[in-house]
Amino acid sequence: AVAFQPWDYTLIPEHQVRVIQNQLLDLERFLSKYPPEFLKKAAENTSNGQIRICLVRSILGNSSAEESLDEVVGLQFWDQNGAAYLCLSATQDLLMQTACHEMFHIIDSFVVTECKVFDDWDSLNPKGFAYDYDYIANLSRDDPQWLDKENRAFIDSYSMSYPKEDRARIMEYAMTGGNESYFQSPTMQAKLKLLCEGIREAFGLRKSPDTFLWEQYLNVSLAYTE
Repeated sequence: AVAFQPWDYTLIPEHQVRVIQNQLLDLERFLSKYPPEFLKKAAENTSNGQIRICLVRSILGNSSAEESLDEVVGLQFWDQNGAAYLCLSATQDLLMQTACHEMFHIIDSFVVTECKVFDDWDSLNPKGFAYDYDYIANLSRDDPQWLDKENRAFIDSYSMSYPKEDRARIMEYAMTGGNESYFQSPTMQAKLKLLCEGIREAFGLRKSPDTFLWEQYLNVSLAYTE
């Protein structure tokens, strides 16, 4: 990963064996959350048919990059050859959530190339809302009215930076326990439903009788029945 790191972030390698071993156990539990062959299909549009998951000590933003944050705990990027990388800070406590978030960026890329379900994503947002399309500008975002329990339209302010971050944050919270309260509003239910429908459509799962982990907070089941 260090050899192919993106221009806007610097990856600091991790050399402590015990740290890496502990995180590999968490990583194994994380990967088991997906159905068999699911991630293999998600990797079909990469240049080598693989998703390279890398544990590093830290991920630091480069001062020369206008949109780089000072430090992040996870990063998904593509190298110049079209290979997909998912980098995680091995010293973080929330590896599971971060991994779900960053992996969804790869899943999201697959969905948008395979179907048009997400084309209407913006129509689910509150009237007058616009994404920042800028990570630095997003740091100053202050819209508590869209985070209110009854009228919630986003997981948090970071979700308002880009549509892809909005969807990735939803997937991150949908795949982890204890997050029912984030999906009680009509808007969040609509967003989660569209996200889940997009995955089923792109991955050929429309007629699957299974309820997938990321569908656990839906009010209406998408599992196929005869």
